[in-house]
Parts: sequence; structure tokens; C-alpha cells
Amino acid sequence: MKSMKKTAVAWSAMLMIFAAADCIAGEVSTESESASPQAATESEPAQPQAAEAGDAARISYLGPAGTYTEEAAQYYFSEGIFQPKETVDDAIADVLNNQADYAVIPQENTLGGAVTNYVDALIAEEDVYVVGEVILPINQTLMGVPGASVEDIQTVCSHAQGIAQSAEWRTQHLPDAAVEEMASTAAAASHVAEEGDKTIAAIAAPGAAELYGLSVLAENVQITDANKTRFYVLSTSRLDAADESLTHAVIVASCEANLIDDIIVGIHDTGAELVTIHDRPQGSQLGTYNYILELENRSGFSEELQAELDDLDAVQFRGCFQVVEKHSGFDYPCMVSFELEDGTVILTQDQIESASVEMQTDAAGTQSCLLKVVFDEEGKEAFAQATSEHIGEVINILINEETVSAPRVQAPITGGECVIADDFTPEEAQELAEALGR
Repeated sequence: MKSMKKTAVAWSAMLMIFAAADCIAGEVSTESESASPQAATESEPAQPQAAEAGDAARISYLGPAGTYTEEAAQYYFSEGIFQPKETVDDAIADVLNNQADYAVIPQENTLGGAVTNYVDALIAEEDVYVVGEVILPINQTLMGVPGASVEDIQTVCSHAQGIAQSAEWRTQHLPDAAVEEMASTAAAASHVAEEGDKTIAAIAAPGAAELYGLSVLAENVQITDANKTRFYVLSTSRLDAADESLTHAVIVASCEANLIDDIIVGIHDTGAELVTIHDRPQGSQLGTYNYILELENRSGFSEELQAELDDLDAVQFRGCFQVVEKHSGFDYPCMVSFELEDGTVILTQDQIESASVEMQTDAAGTQSCLLKVVFDEEGKEAFAQATSEHIGEVINILINEETVSAPRVQAPITGGECVIADDFTPEEAQELAEALGR
């Protein structure tokens, strides 16, 4: 069995817990932004197995070194033999020819949308299955040779996605610069380093600057800080459908456009929900498409559910898997628990119903950021009992088995919710709310 990344979180905030509402004194005004509760996930991604036990996993991906795909591959797999390839087709071919156990390929970006040629590559290979998904934050960086400045740049090179994602920034700051498309963002960085020309810059991952000896000229040149890319992990072997943590699946449908509605209704009737859908022309006649659909079912994709999906007209089941997301402060998926000092667990992730961020303004006009955690009925009862019996004692809050807070109980918490307060920014608080809400 291949070893994969065990996500871990370090959070330095020192938190205090108060009974909800009753412990927030004085005149305050509150604005709330909710973090929607997500399906609970395991702290370790499900492990595909495509080679003999004990072998190091061979992972092919779109290279060269320094691409976002490399970052996604190394995030998903804790160890292995990483094999950069010139194209996505080459990476997939490695899997088909037993030169790799897995391939990691980009599929979709927040700003650039579907990476169509990579979607085509996945659709074309019926013997390849999706066994994992990585969601990676994308922070595009403008870089050039040492001594260059933004004012020097006359040509910007990057992957098509990097070019699309930075269009607005370039219009504002480099309106006259020419654009040159490269096979990958890292290939663009490598090109700039090789040319040694102060008038050429690359848009690539931040790590590519150090890797290729370039200077960062501007950071976060993408349109939005919410920029993310979805990557698929591919193998020739499906994962075990009995694993209920495999809450996502991919199917491919080949049909005329007027029939896709029936397929979507059929998906809904099975209890699964649609996450993404992309269409690509079949190339045989107008109005006929290959559709790739990602689905979610919080109870997993059993053999029975897979059979139901396979029975839909013109549908192929292409694998079930778990989704992991890299976050700027927290690694997902993560598990949260509340424990007494002696290690007794009093609350777990499953008993947290939701979490939200609240901005509090006191009478002096000073703002502070609060986190409100709402427990389900079972969690409400467990927390009320624990806080009633352990006044003055510490409750440890752990994420992925690491203590992130050790507040002292000041009063029984009986309302089914608690407020966690500290001097952190709204962005930091939202990260923690999302972690708790999962």
C-alpha cells in the first residue's frame, strides 16, 4: 500500500471559550458569515494501490519541476518517485504502460475553467480511473531575471491558464506587453532563466522563482485570491467501493445535448449530486458531446450505486475517490475534537453542526473577531455535561491530533454552541470556521 500525505495543522492562536451569548457583555453589533457544514472526511486520503505492497509509488505529472501539478502530486503523496513529463498525455501513457502507478493531471480552474485538452485526455482513455482529487490554491507570480523590474517587461510567458488568470492584472500593469504561451508555468520560468533577458517575464508558481534563480516582480497577479485548481489522481485500478469515505465519483456520458438532462435527473434519482460538468465535442456530428461529470454522495459510492449509474444510458463509471484540499493555513481534510486534560474525548468533528465568523464591535468602536460553533443535539448534551463538571479546567481543542487551543472552562455551556475568541484576522477566523464546519 502506498503511503500518502497525512494532513496536519499547526495553529498558534491562544483561544478562550465563553458560553454563547451570555458571556459576551456590553453593547455589541454583530455581522455573521456562515461556513456551510460539509461532509465529514477522514484525516488521511484513501490509498489507491496499483503496484506491489512495499514498492515506492511512481507518480507521473505535467513537468518540469516547479509546476502546480508537481505541487499537487507532492501534496497528495507523502513519498514516492516523482516523474515530470512534457505533456499530460505522456503522464497518462506512463500509467497505461506500467511506467507509473499514478498520473496527476489538472482538470479545472476557478478563473480559466476546464483545461479542455486535459479533459479530452481523460475522456479518451477508458482504462484509466480517477482515484483521488486535490484542490490547490493558485497564487500566480510574475518573475524575471535578477535586476529586472515590471517596467522592463515587454513579453510575458506562461501556460494558457496562467495567461487567462492574470489577464486583468496585465491589462492594468503591462498593457503593451506581448504574451507567449508555454507548455507549463514552470516551462515559462525555465525559459526566462535560460534567455537571461530583462524584458521577458514568466507567470508561474512562487516556488519556481527560487528553483530557476529568478526574482519576484509582482505577487498574486491572478484576478482573485479565491483562485483554485482541481487536479485528478489517475490509476488503472479502481478504489474499493466499500470505503464510505470515497464520497466523490466521476462518470463520462456520451450523448446528444438534448439527452443530458435525462442523465442528470437519473443521477439525482440515485441520491448522488452533481459537482461539476464539462462538455467536449465528440467530433462525429454537431450537437453530440462527451460529458465528464463529477458527483458527490456523502454515503459513498457502493457497488449498488455504481451499478445504478452504469445502467444510465450512455454512461461509463470512471472511479470513486476522496477529495483533499490544500489551504493557506489549514490542510484539508482535517478532523476536530474537544478533549479534557486527561485525554478524554468529549466532542468530535461529527458533533459539530456548523461554524461561523462574527465581527464584534464594542462600545469604544474596537472590532474583534469571534468564532461561533454550533453542536448537534448529541454534542450539545455532551458539551453541557463536560463543562458543568469541569469548571476551571482546561479543554483542549485538537485538529488532526494536534492541540490548537487550550481554553479554560469559565462557566457551563448549555446552549448548544460556544464562542471562541482571540486576536486573529477575519481571514484566519474564516479558515478555522471552515475547518470546524467540515
